[in-house]
Amino acid sequence: MPTKSVDLRSDIHNYDDLMNDLMTKNTLKDWWFTNSSHEEFITVIMRAANKRANVSAKDNTKFIIHDRGGLMLEAVCIATIACKEKCNLTEANTTYTSIIEKCKISIPHENIRILLKHGHSLEDSIQIPLMREHEYDQVYEEYQKLLQKQLQIQESNNKYTDIINVTDKSVIQVQNEIRAIVRQHCLSTFTETTASFNSMFEHVNVIIAFDGMSESEKSTLAEGTCRRLESIGVKSARLKIAYLMELASDALGYDVYQLSDEKQADELVKQLDHYLRQHYWFAAVTIESLHRLVATPYLKLILGDLLQVVYIDTRLERSCVDTEALHSVDKIKFETTTLVLNNDDFTFDESIHRIYEMLKQKNEKIKLQELMTNRYSGKINLYSNQFVLCAGSILIKKSTREVCLIHHLGQWGLPKGRKNVNEALSISAVRETFEETGYHCSLMPLTMETRATPLTTTNEHLKDVARKISNISEPFSISLRQIGGTPTNRKIIFWYVTQMDEAFPRQENTQMINENFEVKLVSLEEANILLTHDDDKDLVRKAFELFIH
Repeated sequence: MPTKSVDLRSDIHNYDDLMNDLMTKNTLKDWWFTNSSHEEFITVIMRAANKRANVSAKDNTKFIIHDRGGLMLEAVCIATIACKEKCNLTEANTTYTSIIEKCKISIPHENIRILLKHGHSLEDSIQIPLMREHEYDQVYEEYQKLLQKQLQIQESNNKYTDIINVTDKSVIQVQNEIRAIVRQHCLSTFTETTASFNSMFEHVNVIIAFDGMSESEKSTLAEGTCRRLESIGVKSARLKIAYLMELASDALGYDVYQLSDEKQADELVKQLDHYLRQHYWFAAVTIESLHRLVATPYLKLILGDLLQVVYIDTRLERSCVDTEALHSVDKIKFETTTLVLNNDDFTFDESIHRIYEMLKQKNEKIKLQELMTNRYSGKINLYSNQFVLCAGSILIKKSTREVCLIHHLGQWGLPKGRKNVNEALSISAVRETFEETGYHCSLMPLTMETRATPLTTTNEHLKDVARKISNISEPFSISLRQIGGTPTNRKIIFWYVTQMDEAFPRQENTQMINENFEVKLVSLEEANILLTHDDDKDLVRKAFELFIH
């Protein structure tokens, strides 16, 4: 059986026939609070939990996530006893402990135990689950009060490894906090597994979704917004929602529109995150257009303030809908909309300005980026703690015209790394290439255009222009990448072309302990398919162009 990295185990009723039958007949609550004895309730709950844990242990899976773990189920049992007996939690805990010892029931143990807290107070945490109920239930309300108090007791007794208050946070923010916790706990044990827990959208400042009727100039405004953001150095991309939904359908193997609106939003977010992982240099994205009314609130719930919705209001002039129906649509749309633009009131430039000002108001990173751009106007001093110099190479095997790629954490890329102190960049490029691939190599002399000053025997001043010079080993490209979320922190990568020394076989164990790269020689055509990032594909194409010509 192949090894899986991560799997999710759902609620425990799926692991017990009695509970599953009660759920199907919609009689679980009656059994829970009225028809079951304390012993039966605890036995059934923990039996299902242990069966879930045993199924997980038998699977060839490195990381199992349980929806409601052993501690939560323990709190449920104690709160249920207190609710039914109308006693305090201390007395209920005594009853629970005696049943556990008498029946020799074991409690499943989880390595990471995360408590997700709702609300700013105990009263908040009680009211939030009650709001999900269709009708008022006095018994269930009392149970929730006891459950939340028992969870507080567990928290004060340090039963949980980690605690996250999810109040006022988007789903993505909570998920990313959980991912960070998991990575911290299991990085040393499951290095290859932790790629599954990388944060979503970590390098993205804002996602701007345009909504409105057909021919309302959504595409034009999206293009204008991207250009305005690019003018202050924020790399931006335009995406069509139809493209993302097509990717989702391909991944699922069936039409994504068969799913509920909530599930459609989930699949859209997955594909958007996948696209942005491959195009990591984009800090802003526009999406056209949110034509599915019900799915938009789900998107807003998942993405939170990362998503800003702009509604292009063309009103009755272009609508085939009557006034009453239009106002009904407005109510749904405006609940998730950040900015409403009436195309008849504003010129194109005015609309772009309003969108841009809204983005600055909502996003501190864009405001800071504009400040830096205006302050330096193309000139900027980065100090040694704000940048890292790196060097890499496109390693070519000349006899077969193949390029060397490396594979790590599910991505194909090119060898590169940070330069050492007092090390020349050209030396860094060769060293990093050898260490990451195991192939002995050297810089390949090329003919290329460069602005570097050519060697001359005269004292004449040479203009700063690009010149084609032969037999040189200069960097043929550099990459500028932002480090983290700070606009002034940059990674600068100098790219060289290297040639493999084919007299020496590949050397093993040259990589650092934490690297464990797979190395592969491929043709230019295959590299264009395998490489994860488009800018790496461009680098390889340019390197081959210089090599061949």
